[in-house]
Amino acid sequence: MARTGAGTPLLSAVRQTISEFSENTSIHGVRYIAEHGRRWVERFLWIVTELVCITGAVYMLLYLLTKFQGNPTMTRVESNFHEVADVPFPAITLCNVNRIFRSRARRLVDSLRVPETLSVSRQDMMGLLPLLGQLLSSAEMGTNIAGRARLDVILKHNNLTPEAVLEEVGQPCSEMLERCSWEGREVNCSTIFSRTMSFMGFCCAFNSDVDFSRAVQPTAAKPTILKTPFFGYPLGLTVLLKPQTEDYYWGPFVSGGIVCAVHDKNEVATERTPQAMVPMEKESMVQVLPSIRNASPSLRDVNPQRRRCLFEDENPDGPDEYSYDTCAMECDASKIFKVCKCRPLNFPRILGLRGTLCGLDKLPCLAKFHEEEHDTMVKGQIRGEALPSNPGEADKLSEAMSTSCGCLAQCNSVNYELETTTANFRAPQQVHRDFYQDLNATGRCLLHVYFDSQTAVLYVNDLVSNTVQLMSSFGGIFSLFLGCSFMSAVEVLYFFTVRLWLLMRGAGGAGGAASVPALTRAVDESPPYV
Repeated sequence: MARTGAGTPLLSAVRQTISEFSENTSIHGVRYIAEHGRRWVERFLWIVTELVCITGAVYMLLYLLTKFQGNPTMTRVESNFHEVADVPFPAITLCNVNRIFRSRARRLVDSLRVPETLSVSRQDMMGLLPLLGQLLSSAEMGTNIAGRARLDVILKHNNLTPEAVLEEVGQPCSEMLERCSWEGREVNCSTIFSRTMSFMGFCCAFNSDVDFSRAVQPTAAKPTILKTPFFGYPLGLTVLLKPQTEDYYWGPFVSGGIVCAVHDKNEVATERTPQAMVPMEKESMVQVLPSIRNASPSLRDVNPQRRRCLFEDENPDGPDEYSYDTCAMECDASKIFKVCKCRPLNFPRILGLRGTLCGLDKLPCLAKFHEEEHDTMVKGQIRGEALPSNPGEADKLSEAMSTSCGCLAQCNSVNYELETTTANFRAPQQVHRDFYQDLNATGRCLLHVYFDSQTAVLYVNDLVSNTVQLMSSFGGIFSLFLGCSFMSAVEVLYFFTVRLWLLMRGAGGAGGAASVPALTRAVDESPPYV
């Protein structure tokens, strides 16, 4: 009996609280459920209506939250007239399509010592040198296993690495680049170009923040990245090139000329890089159409996996600026190292991958890796060459293939699209510029790389909704379905805390809950519906 007596005042206070809340709340429709004089059919209809509205509001709320959580960013065009003066001029990598020059190869072969265990002539060694190209591209894998083994023995006998040999037999930048002009002024090519490694071997790079010096000396100063306010071919980069086709010995192309790769300053040229061919005795105009993608500072507060990008200073692999292409190359190099225990020759040293360079003896492993990666491996053979059956190696290969790179895009980036025009390179003496004076066009090609316009398109990645917009959306949803606002939440809090407490205190007094003044609307006491 004591428990019942204690519960009755509480129930009375709760009932009065619900009644007062229903009569005074700003939430639409609630007062009609508890209003005196309503028939049960009316109350039932209003209860169903309220439940439908609450369900609709919750559904819309969850839909909005799910959409925001799944894709919190959007891309908008900030400006179609962004000044190119604020855009870094692209890095330009120039690679001769020929990788081994006859005269340089002959000098190298003449200086090599032949092991006594091998019976090979100088001419035979000349024929073996092109096998080094297989280290740059698995697509050039051949079946000359015995030749690779002999060349590997010769190089090791002379303490030479494949990298050193390819650098020796390739074309130096000083011979490829005859004249250079930047912003209409002739400059020394050696001051603006540096030698670098790319997917085509050793090349010459302009305006690149990626070189070998800081890999060896981390304290070396970073190169200055060039920008230009000018557009049009006379005021961009102009280079007179000498491919030396008469000295060609081996390369992956059947034509002669220079490959021009255009990319971001923090990247190296890869197969994915936009490229243009500069043919022999042609003048090539490469128009660069930049587009900039910047991220709003508010995106830094969003988890990288949700915003799906990384800022430059968020590189998880080191202090250098983050780059998607570099991340992908590091991932590929790590997979190869896990399987083949060596560093790929055409992966730049700036990636920081330790270990020995992949030699000729690693070619079967490299070929198997790339074939598996592209899902084109023929079981037991690659282009007619038998592969060793090694269960341990197969397990490593499977593990490496299952490793996800997880490389995210760059939050801030510049994309460069190319438009190329080519014409015959002749009559340079008719151009009244110092750059063209006493210029011999025979056996040469001319390259112009320049911005096509004074403006560029600027895109901005931003949050779909910030906190204010999200709160406004929530308010709109609850107002649409229930006609309530933030004050409605205050009402709920007040009635079921402060008001309930007051009624419970009054219920414990002499007059019970009735001693607390009731909160009612000023309405007609007569039954509204008869």
